[in-house]
Amino acid sequence: VSCWMALAKSVAAAPPVDVVADRQAFVEAYRQRFPGVAVDDFVLGVYAIDRALAAQYAEINEFPPYEFALDEGSDLAHAPFANGNSLLACLRLDERGVHQYPYFDTATARVVTLALAVNECRQRNGEPPYSYREGTLTKILAHLNFAARGTRRDVAPPDTPAAKSAYAAGKAYFLQKRGQLNLSCADCHVTAAGRHLREQTLAPLLGAVNHYPVYGLSWGALGTLHQRFVGCLEQVRADAEYPQSRAYRELEYFLALMSNGLPMTGPGIHR
Repeated sequence: VSCWMALAKSVAAAPPVDVVADRQAFVEAYRQRFPGVAVDDFVLGVYAIDRALAAQYAEINEFPPYEFALDEGSDLAHAPFANGNSLLACLRLDERGVHQYPYFDTATARVVTLALAVNECRQRNGEPPYSYREGTLTKILAHLNFAARGTRRDVAPPDTPAAKSAYAAGKAYFLQKRGQLNLSCADCHVTAAGRHLREQTLAPLLGAVNHYPVYGLSWGALGTLHQRFVGCLEQVRADAEYPQSRAYRELEYFLALMSNGLPMTGPGIHR
């Protein structure tokens, strides 16, 4: 797609960071590939581009399989720490809502995701952090994202050299080919979106961050965005990093900025 090729070439040229132009190219690539899909609907992932799967999705959501996990996540988010504080009080979502994550923290010069913020809240209050691979944290993230439905992704654009560098790193990661299959995130989820890799339909990534965490029908459990990153890397036979690594947080930052303005719909359903 011409607009997408221009975005990809911009990495090699290393021009000044232009998030607005990148997002326009990102959205236009999907509009050209799926002209009948409304931009807001891309947050549904594969269900936006496959009518048969969309019907299944509507049926599944009559009794969502993640409902019990939402209740557990709510209890965990409201439960007091040993010092009497709580996770919700620590996060101060009235000041920075779920829809405004991830953000670039100038004080620490890094991207802060919601998952990272949850664990750092716990540590500041004398509690041990949750594993990024285990389900407890995922249930909290599911509850927080469900409560954010009705809002739209609103990540502040990078406005410092360090923030722009993090954004550029996330964009470069998205476009870099890797693994024995020599594929990039963009190869599968932009260029080949809607096609099949074995039995799996390759989903578009416009708005994808807005529906995580997702309940995996084949997993029988909730999974995070970074666990999906790990799975994708393993599928192309590349070395995967640990969830919440710097590279994955910067990749999430890029994808979130590409999904700005789209509705928050988490948790989602993954086939």
